[in-house]
Amino acid sequence: MSQKNVEIVRASTDAYIAGDLDAMMEFYALSVEAFPDTSFIESEPLHGREQFRRWVEGIRAPWMIARWVVHETHAVGPDQVLERGDFGGVGMGSSIETLASYTLIYTIRDGLIARVDYFSDRAEALEAVGLE
Repeated sequence: MSQKNVEIVRASTDAYIAGDLDAMMEFYALSVEAFPDTSFIESEPLHGREQFRRWVEGIRAPWMIARWVVHETHAVGPDQVLERGDFGGVGMGSSIETLASYTLIYTIRDGLIARVDYFSDRAEALEAVGLE
């Protein structure tokens, strides 16, 4: 099951990177919960696919070219997947590329992403899933 969960996360990420948010959202449960790191301007918990999608659109908006550069994706338990990468892009006004490192923890239920937690500190993410 854990390899299937990794494939779900990778497919969702591939859709995001391609800019196809409709396809990306198909991998998320209608009742998805997301917990952005406080490094995001809008960092309050998100509930439901529609609210989550609006947030994703909002974090992409400042970028002329939005980027998510994945460095690793792997299962960290029977229902969780860790993905680490760099998020950012080429700024709309500045044309300067800026990237920041994030680690995401996805929780998969019934073949869909039910929860995603964002961490700017990889050590905190590892601790959250019981790893050091």
